Amino acid sequence: MMARKRVLAFVAPLVVALCAGLALAQEEKEKKEEVTVTGKVVCAACALKLCEKCAVGIDAGAEKYILVKNDLSKKLFPRRYDLGADGQPLTAKVTGTVEVKGKGRLARNYLTATKIEVSEPPKDH
Repeated sequence: MMARKRVLAFVAPLVVALCAGLALAQEEKEKKEEVTVTGKVVCAACALKLCEKCAVGIDAGAEKYILVKNDLSKKLFPRRYDLGADGQPLTAKVTGTVEVKGKGRLARNYLTATKIEVSEPPKDH
């Protein structure tokens, strides 16, 4: 009986420490750094071929992003086909967190926007 108490007295703090360590590791994993991406506003399905349903996409050259639906991206959704005076898609500067889903060729960058600035094209006079 005494041996069990000694083992329990030794093992219990280790279990508590392990659980606390796992909780901290999960919390660190959930914290994501904010990034700022500048690129063309396009349809993620039609122009970028990143998904099956229409969504707002940001074409930042080598990197392509799908905007996660939230209040900010919903405002940009109807403008994904808008063109400037030069015939080019609108440019947006999007700040938010990126989550990569999938692996290899199927990997997709999902950007959750916290701030969006759209560069309005100059109006012709």
